[in-house]
Amino acid sequence: MAKSANISTGKSEGKTRWVREDLPRVKRAARRGDRDAAYELGVRYLTGRSVDRDPACGFDWVRRSARQGQVHAQELLGYCLVKGVGTVPDGLSAVHWFQRAARQGSAVARYNLGCCYLVGIGMPRSRRAARIYFSSAADLGYEKGSRALAALEQDAPDTAA
Repeated sequence: MAKSANISTGKSEGKTRWVREDLPRVKRAARRGDRDAAYELGVRYLTGRSVDRDPACGFDWVRRSARQGQVHAQELLGYCLVKGVGTVPDGLSAVHWFQRAARQGSAVARYNLGCCYLVGIGMPRSRRAARIYFSSAADLGYEKGSRALAALEQDAPDTAA
């Protein structure tokens, strides 16, 4: 397996009830504290969908939603922190958000934790821990987890942790 992190955004997952709503309605709900609307607004600013692209603003809205426990926002916040989208890269904080999402059962977050362990983002490198997280993601049906686990198994066996 290549020694680079293929951190996933989980784009195919996480559709909320706000996806088809018009922008003013999403903004009002997000400002009132609706965590799903805040996530949707953050995604819109990150991608430039129906608004001018503004990664810093998108990051802030996604962070608000993640702090309220929205699992897909936690996954995306971790991604932004790894890649430096709308913020300064911070591997340790990314791992924190992936762990929070993983505790809620997120296969994407478990896969991303495996990537972090594999290459040492925010924590020491550990093929053993990477294998555990890839396996957990695969057990939840996440195809990228299955592929990463298979690639890891084909590499040389562990010599240390």
